[in-house]
Amino acid sequence: MPFVASLGVFLAAALWLAAVPFVAHAQQVVRVEFATERGEKVSALFATPSGAERRPAVIYNHGTVVRLAGYEGAKAEGTDVADFVRAIAADGYVAIAPIRDFLASSANMQRGRPSGDPAAWTEVVERGMRTVNGAVTYLSGLPNVDSDRIAAIGFSEGGNVTLWTAMGNRRLRAVVLLAPAALSGMKYNLRDASQEEQLAKITAPVFLAVGAQDGDPIRQPLTRAFVPNMEKLAKATFRSNTNYPGGHEWFYRVRDQYWNDVRAFLKLHLAQ
Repeated sequence: MPFVASLGVFLAAALWLAAVPFVAHAQQVVRVEFATERGEKVSALFATPSGAERRPAVIYNHGTVVRLAGYEGAKAEGTDVADFVRAIAADGYVAIAPIRDFLASSANMQRGRPSGDPAAWTEVVERGMRTVNGAVTYLSGLPNVDSDRIAAIGFSEGGNVTLWTAMGNRRLRAVVLLAPAALSGMKYNLRDASQEEQLAKITAPVFLAVGAQDGDPIRQPLTRAFVPNMEKLAKATFRSNTNYPGGHEWFYRVRDQYWNDVRAFLKLHLAQ
């Protein structure tokens, strides 16, 4: 009987573990710091796979919720940037996620739309672009990073920042846009970014992921302009899925439904 009871406990535990989503804990997430071209200090989450060989690197650019609430506040609201860093490192890449916690009071969101000073929103994106460029420079100086194979992933506001950065930074080897923010009415809005003359500036392969239930301010410029213009430019490396099963906040977490596609895209374009 004790053996049978022990076996039952073991089987129950095994079934429970099988039902729990896989989370990569092997990669320790630490804090690092770098500076932008203007000397602005940036704190970032960082992880690297085991092994001494030089590897590709991936930058993760978070959304507005992290900028407004901070890392810990956003974690309490259901999005943990460290989970994305672990997922990237688990896939074999050096991972970094700059924490852009600035201008929270002057550039915020009301009912899903940008609110506050338009000049502050301009600075949010421009400082965000400087942050991504600074992360590229920082990674390029690390001995275990192949500086010719650096990619950027951006969600929401971070997707907007990543998109505009990709138009001017030719050092990015691949770009992943997860539901990039519309920022309607602001200088760096998604509608303007989706025009053919802007997209023509991007030299890196692009993967776009959007939920089927995301709002019209995001879906309309992407489906009516961004996707057809990228296809018109004959960018054979462009890939998109605009019908993932969720809305904007669905991308708050690492989910296999879209992360498997991100993983395959990065593997294809970050290979030697």
